[in-house]
Order: sequence, then C-alpha cells, then structure tokens
Amino acid sequence: MMQRRLDEGVVRNKLDALDRALRTLHSIGPLDAQRLRDDAVTAAAVERLTCRLVELAVDLNTHISASVLGRAPENYRASFVSS
Repeated sequence: MMQRRLDEGVVRNKLDALDRALRTLHSIGPLDAQRLRDDAVTAAAVERLTCRLVELAVDLNTHISASVLGRAPENYRASFVSS
C-alpha cells in the first residue's frame, strides 16, 4: 500500500462522528440487561450505535496506520493492537 498523507479533515470528521455517537448513546440513559431485554427499540439502537462506534474507530485507526506506517491493518482487531 502506498503511504498517504495524514488528512486532518478525515481525522476530525471521524472524531466528531465518534463524539456524536457517544452523546447519542449517553442520551439513551441508564442501561441494564433487563431494559435491553424488555425494550427492543432501545436494544436495537444500542446495538447500532455500538457497531457505529467500532466502525468509526477502525476507520480512524486504518487512516492513521496507512498514513504513519504506510500500511493498513489486516483486520479490525489488528487496528487496535500492535504486533
């Protein structure tokens, strides 16, 4: 993979999206297993927001890795741990 320049705009956009998703998740209020079992809409929202947070974090990790190391991580896990 060709090394690319770290794009501050991409990093800022991903961080902003992470912040929005975290604020939305927080706005749902207190969560426990019982609430998630009883409220399918809340459970679906929490699941989607959690997936979105992971996707955004991996996207950010991939962009930084490609820019700094000149290569993208092999998979999601590799984007979070160093080898």
